[in-house]
Amino acid sequence: MSEPMPISAWATSARAASAQTAPWSREAFAARLRAKGALYHIHHPYHRAMYAGELSRRQIQGWVANRYYYQIRIPVKDAAILANCPDRSVRRHWIQRILDHDGDGGDGGGIAAWLQLGEAVGLKPEEMQDLRHVLPGVRFAVDAYVSFARRVSWQEAACSSLTEMFAPEIHQSRLDSWPDAYPWIDSRGLAYFRKRLGEARRDVEHGLQITLDHFTTREQQEHALDILQFKLNVLWSLLDAMTMAYIHDTPPFHSCPDRSPLAARSAGQCRLAVPDLALPERRAVPALRAHYRLQWETAQNAYVLLYPEGMIKLNGSAGEILSCVDGSLTVGEIIETLQARFPGASGLAEDTLEFFRTAHDKRWLEFN
Repeated sequence: MSEPMPISAWATSARAASAQTAPWSREAFAARLRAKGALYHIHHPYHRAMYAGELSRRQIQGWVANRYYYQIRIPVKDAAILANCPDRSVRRHWIQRILDHDGDGGDGGGIAAWLQLGEAVGLKPEEMQDLRHVLPGVRFAVDAYVSFARRVSWQEAACSSLTEMFAPEIHQSRLDSWPDAYPWIDSRGLAYFRKRLGEARRDVEHGLQITLDHFTTREQQEHALDILQFKLNVLWSLLDAMTMAYIHDTPPFHSCPDRSPLAARSAGQCRLAVPDLALPERRAVPALRAHYRLQWETAQNAYVLLYPEGMIKLNGSAGEILSCVDGSLTVGEIIETLQARFPGASGLAEDTLEFFRTAHDKRWLEFN
């Protein structure tokens, strides 16, 4: 038989248990919520590559096109919060979020600003609005977030919006890095990020106040941290889907069999999973990236592209196109040069544009 625990030990144990279940102070609770910023998607490899200027035009376009789906669903999420909230004063405040995105009066709102961003990176409004580029993984993650907001209490849904605590930093990062890293992007397209800087800070104050007021027991506070983690998971999952499609070149259905009844029925899905995004603009000036060099190889009777790790043998068309790339001619001028060199060649312009996009995605070329 074990000895009974001394009274002093019982007291110590009770105090320890009480400390583990006692609610955090508002300041300590807020600090734990803000600490979740260490897991914000600003740290995702896709975003890190973005700020380092390492993404191709197609990878930027893919991000803008897919993120558009998130943008148009956020007002739906906020409408769900309003529908579930019986507090008139909260509704009067929260409704501003919908107006910020959908627009009000002469202001087109964040969605219009995002469409402007799409045009700045070379996407047409209609190809964003018909959602042809939205990946299944992105759609599932965003829809899961909207579904969550509909079925939980309005306070829980409001808590999930607290990722906005970390948003000003990510918007500022784009404003700081994009002009130098991606000079081909029209600067007018960056208006969305400037617009959201102030709006996010305002929304954080309101959402944080709701969370601190509602989640007051230790159990509730820990639940709030789980809610915020769920939203962080959603944002991270969006970039995971884009990474598979645009970085690793393994989009949905990429491994579908070429000849099977399933492939026949799903052929459209296979093609539309990551459809062709915008081709390089004709006024853009292509140039070989640092450490790449074009050379005629007599022994192989072909142009080769040399780089530190090896060599790429080019077919005849690719060699002729790259031989015109001198860092001064535009895409349009190169097409004209090739048309003069090979009169009557059908589809030359389209083939040249397609090659430039492929070469850019393979990081052989950059466009100025």
